[in-house]
Amino acid sequence: DAAISDHILYYNEEDADPNSLVQGYRLLRDWVNHSLDMYKPELMRILWPMFVYCHLELVNRDEGHLAREFHRRFGPDHLLLHDDDVRAL
Repeated sequence: DAAISDHILYYNEEDADPNSLVQGYRLLRDWVNHSLDMYKPELMRILWPMFVYCHLELVNRDEGHLAREFHRRFGPDHLLLHDDDVRAL
């Protein structure tokens, strides 16, 4: 669904509620997790850079509480492949 990727790619930093960034990542994650199994490994690769971007964007916007909650909620998804990096965030 193009609407999910558009939500994140065209995220308007000026007007957007930080919760919409979390919502966009959640929607992308759900879409990837519900995609066809033959495409899932390839689609899963986009989640890590999006996780890092969303987390750092929340930190950059002084949304510490929301960034911690985002990390707590979605960080474990990336521990298998990016354990050290997840912990460093």
